[in-house]
Amino acid sequence: MRSRLIPLGLGVLFAVLTGSLWFGCQDKPALVPTSTPTLTPFPALTSAPTLPPVATGTPVPAPGWRGITPGQTTRAQVLQVLGAPNTVKTWEDLEVFRYYHVDDPEYFPLVHDKVVLRDGIVQMLLIHVKDEADFPPLDLHRAEREVVYEGSPNLDKGFLYPRWGISVLANQATIGGPYTWTYVQFFVPMSLEQYMAIWGQYYPRDDPFPVKFPGRPDQLGIIPGQATKRDIFDLYGQPDYTVKGSLPWDSHKSIEHYVYYIPRTFADLYDFYFEGDVVVAAEIDLQAGEYTLGEAIDKYGMPAVVLRKYTGFRQYMWAFCFPKAGSVLRIPGISQGTQLPSQRSDIVSWMCIFPSMSVEEFLRTWGKAFADTDSGWERVEWKGLANG
Repeated sequence: MRSRLIPLGLGVLFAVLTGSLWFGCQDKPALVPTSTPTLTPFPALTSAPTLPPVATGTPVPAPGWRGITPGQTTRAQVLQVLGAPNTVKTWEDLEVFRYYHVDDPEYFPLVHDKVVLRDGIVQMLLIHVKDEADFPPLDLHRAEREVVYEGSPNLDKGFLYPRWGISVLANQATIGGPYTWTYVQFFVPMSLEQYMAIWGQYYPRDDPFPVKFPGRPDQLGIIPGQATKRDIFDLYGQPDYTVKGSLPWDSHKSIEHYVYYIPRTFADLYDFYFEGDVVVAAEIDLQAGEYTLGEAIDKYGMPAVVLRKYTGFRQYMWAFCFPKAGSVLRIPGISQGTQLPSQRSDIVSWMCIFPSMSVEEFLRTWGKAFADTDSGWERVEWKGLANG
C-alpha cells in the first residue's frame, strides 16, 4: 500500500507528521439507499447440514468460523464472539460487519474479516487467511468451479465449493506457481447456480450489494474548502472506515477521516478529511494508466515544489507539488540512474487535493507531510518535461 499523508493506524506516533494522531472507530451514519440490489432469497438453516467429504477425504463440519455458522448464528451471538465491529453498513435487510486487524500493523488496514447478516441471522462470513492450516484442507484443483475476478489484484481466483458452503479466494505470486489463500468465505450451503446468483456476482472483498463508485472526486466537482460530508455521501455512500485524528501541522485541531476502498482493489483508497462538516483534503489512489505526468503538467503548469524520497531497491518516490492549484502528485519507482521523472508518459500513482494556497502556506501546512527531513523527503530542482 502506498504511504499516506496521515497513515491509517491505532494509537501510534507517526514520524512523517508533526504532532500525534490517534485513530479510533466510530459508528456509521444511517443512510437511505437509492436503489435496491437483486439478491435471491434463501432459507435459513435450522440445523447443521450433513456435508460430503472434501476432495482429500477429510470430513467437513458445517461451514463456520469460531462457532459462527451461516444460517444459524444470530447478531447477538456474533457480537458476543467477535465483539463490536469497526464499521457497520446496511442495505435493505442486509447488515455488514467489518472487523479490521487493527492490532496487526502487517495487515491493518489492508485486510478485514466480514460478517453479513439478513434479518439478524448470519448469511456469510469472509475471513482473512494468515495460516491455511486453520481452515478445511481443500484441494483447489477439485473445486466445483474456478472464477477469475477480472480487474482484481493479481487476477484473484475464487475456488468454489458451494455444496459445502465454502469458497477460497487465492492468487499466484508467479505465473504457474502455487496458489496462496487470502480469504475463505463461509455461507449457507447451496447449489452452484444459487451461489452465482447470490454471492458470485460480487468480488468477495467487496460488499455484497451494488456499490456507488462514480469515479475520482477531483473529476466530480469535489472542491476542498467547499464540499461537505453530504456531498461525499451522495457520491460514494457509506464509508468503509472512519477514524478521528489531527492535522499534520496542528495536533490540537481535530479532523475526521473517511475511507472508501476502490472496488476490486487490494488496498487502493479514496480518503476524505473533514474539519467539522467541510472537506479540507482528499487523498486519491490512482490506477495504472489513469493519470500521467504529461496530463498533470498540461493542467497545472510547472510544479512550484518537487520533492524526492529514496524508497530502497535503487528507487525513488517523487512528489510534484502545485500549491496554487491545491494538488500534490506522486510518481513511484524511478530508478537511481534516472535523475528526474521527465517523460509525459510517467505514471502518477497518487494525488492529494486541498484548498488553493501559496507555496509558503503549503510548506507550513500540508507540505509538512513531505518536508520533514526525518521522513526522508528532500527538495530538488526540476527542469520540465524532456519531450515538451
